[in-house]
Amino acid sequence: MEKEIKIVTNEFGTVRYYLNGKKHREDGPAMESSDGTKRWFNNWRLHREDGPAVEYANGSKEWFINGEELSEEEFNNLYPQYEVVTNEYGTIRYYLNGELHREDGPAVEYANGDKFWIINGELHREDGPAIEYASGSKEWFINGNELTEQEFNRLYPQYEIVTNEYGTIRYYLNGELHREDGPAVEYTNGDKFWIINGKKHREDGPAIEFASGNKYWFINGEELTEQEFNKLYPQHNNLDDMKQQWFENGVKSDLAKEYWFNEFKSKIMGL
Repeated sequence: MEKEIKIVTNEFGTVRYYLNGKKHREDGPAMESSDGTKRWFNNWRLHREDGPAVEYANGSKEWFINGEELSEEEFNNLYPQYEVVTNEYGTIRYYLNGELHREDGPAVEYANGDKFWIINGELHREDGPAIEYASGSKEWFINGNELTEQEFNRLYPQYEIVTNEYGTIRYYLNGELHREDGPAVEYTNGDKFWIINGKKHREDGPAIEFASGNKYWFINGEELTEQEFNKLYPQHNNLDDMKQQWFENGVKSDLAKEYWFNEFKSKIMGL
């Protein structure tokens, strides 16, 4: 069913667009004054994602999202305004601040199907190849540096995310439950499971967190008590606390020594 827009013009020549009794228009300003001032509304709120929501006749502009005013800089950070150029051969290029740049797709698209992902003038893509040729060939780049497909996948695992009919979210990599930056399984009731290469595994906390508050610790699929886990992976905010806990637990293994040395280098020496 199409939306029924009501257009009202008052005695001063101001034109207003209404939907369900609220100022609303999706393809232009919902309010146009006779002096040339234009205001974009969405469900009665000043809102526009492709430019200023208020354009005054004198040239002044104001930016709003869902009724909240933003500075021009805040707006552009949220909604980059691209310059889109199409040449005589049908090649489409996206520019931001004079550089080839696009964050939601390829910055260069050729008529033959070749596509190039570019950020701030450099070939860059984190969710796939930065160059996709119409022939099927692909090339991977991060910040202008070319990587092999294997190097890229080690840095940016490409997950398959599956949500079932109950709202359970599962992350897969190469056919196995796997996620490195969060839980690989999330149930709608709040239960969470951290899994690496198909095995329950987490080094910075419990690998299972139930919504009830119960927690379980696993490393490479093997369950540990909380005490065993903390001996291997002390969870601390600073080095002094970490060192004290090791002394209290009597941890003197080579693993502990190596961990302490690496922490010392990274946090104290800045290496």
